[in-house]
This record gives sequence, C-alpha cells and structure tokens, in this order.
Amino acid sequence: MTSTSFCDAFYPSFFADFLIALIGAVLGIGGAYLIYRISIRQIRIDRLRYLVSLIESSVSSAMRQAEFCNEHSKAILHKPFATLELRLQANRDTKRSSDKMDQEGVYNAYLWNYGRSEKSYREFKNLYGFIDYLDYLIDDIIKTNERIIEFMWQRKKEYQISFKKLKELIQALSVDDNTKSDRPEFVEYAIMSLKQFLDKEAVGENIVESYQTVVEPMRNYIAEKVKQHPKVTEIYLLLDELVGQYFGIELQARHNAEDYKLYGDALAESAERLNNGTIFPLFF
Repeated sequence: MTSTSFCDAFYPSFFADFLIALIGAVLGIGGAYLIYRISIRQIRIDRLRYLVSLIESSVSSAMRQAEFCNEHSKAILHKPFATLELRLQANRDTKRSSDKMDQEGVYNAYLWNYGRSEKSYREFKNLYGFIDYLDYLIDDIIKTNERIIEFMWQRKKEYQISFKKLKELIQALSVDDNTKSDRPEFVEYAIMSLKQFLDKEAVGENIVESYQTVVEPMRNYIAEKVKQHPKVTEIYLLLDELVGQYFGIELQARHNAEDYKLYGDALAESAERLNNGTIFPLFF
C-alpha cells in the first residue's frame, strides 16, 4: 500500500516536471530564435540606413565639389597666370560606400528589403556602379589637380629662369662699351624698361608684369627700330623664347579650365544619376 502510494505520487510529479522543463526549453529556444531574427532584421535595417545616409552625403558632397570645379574653371579663365587652388571636399563617403562597407552584407539586406528579382539584382548592380564611378571621378580629380599644379609650376619656373637670363643680359649692357657705342638708343631703352619693372617692386611670380613691361614692348621695339647686332640678336632670341613660354602658360591654363569644367559637369551628372538610381524610401 505504501509502495503504490509512492509511485502514484512520484510519476505525476516526474512527468509534470519533465513537461515544464520541456516547455521551458522550447520557449527558451523559441525566444532565442525570435531574438536572433529580430537582431538580424535590425542589422539589415541598420546596414541599409547607413548606406542611404552615405549615398545622401555622397550626392550632396559631389554636387558641392562640382560647384567648386566650375568656380575654379571660371577663376582660371579670369586670371590664367594666377596661382589658384581648387577647393576640395573633405567628405569621402563615396570611398566608404565603395571600399569600406561589407558589400555582401549590404547586398543581402538590399534583396531582403526589395525582394529577390531580376529587377532588384539589376538595380543593386547599377547602384554600386554609380557609387564606384563617382568615387573614381573624385579620385581622378584629386590626382589631375596635383598634376596640373606641378605642370603649371614647371612652366612658370621655366619662364622665370628665362626672364632672369634676360635681366642679366640687360644689366650687362651698362658695362658693355661695344654695344653702348654701336646701339646706344637700344641700350638706353633696355635699361630703362628693366628699371621701370624693378621700380614696381611687384611681389609674387610677376609673369604678367614682366611680360607687359619688358618682354613684349622690347621685342616690338627691336623688331621695328633696332638694326642687327650680335648682342641685340641674343636678347631678341631670348625674348622670343619668353613670348612662347608666356603664351604656353596661358594656353595651358585655358585647357586646365576646360578640364575642371568637364569634371564639374561629370560630377553633377554622376551625383544626379546616383540620386535618381537609388530606391527611396526603404519600406521597413
């Protein structure tokens, strides 16, 4: 009697405890799985939101950089001999979108949000195509800008070296008795032209001032009024070289202005395509 009572008391208690434990385990697993699913969903949402924020920032930054390029182009055309600096956007969100993000994770989140279809596959590919091209454009602008600065510096340096030679030749005329005797009017004119330039005490590169005050007037003076003479011919050949260098700088500056304008137009167009090629809003 005692044994039967013990079993009757034991088995219901055992199965009840087992059932409670089983239900608890199922609920625990289910809860963990639910939390996992919620977490995955939130990660995908966060990835897409971050991508959207980067795209919006990239579009805005690219449009500003386009304006900077167009403004720089106009400034160069207005002052082709001035040393001007292109304003550059510090924002590199295109680089973050293109290189730094987990593209596979973004891809899966994108398909999760928009569905797996040929349309969504194509749109994601196009989206990153726009991002990559915009990133390439910005990198290319920076590299091209550095090359332009270096190339223009070299051209201006060549002019300055040639003008220094001209200045030394003119200054040497004051102690050249042979040339002073044979071409006194030219010697006087050359020395006065150089003095007029030096009296201006111009600062900076002085390319325009030296050309307008010395190079162009003296070249015309020799061509129109001075007879051949070895020293005069030497100076005239150097003046010819300076004229070529001067117009070479101006022509290159105008080409540079056109390049900056093309970059500005390409940036604005690419930013617009990226903006229009992005699906907004995200539906979650």
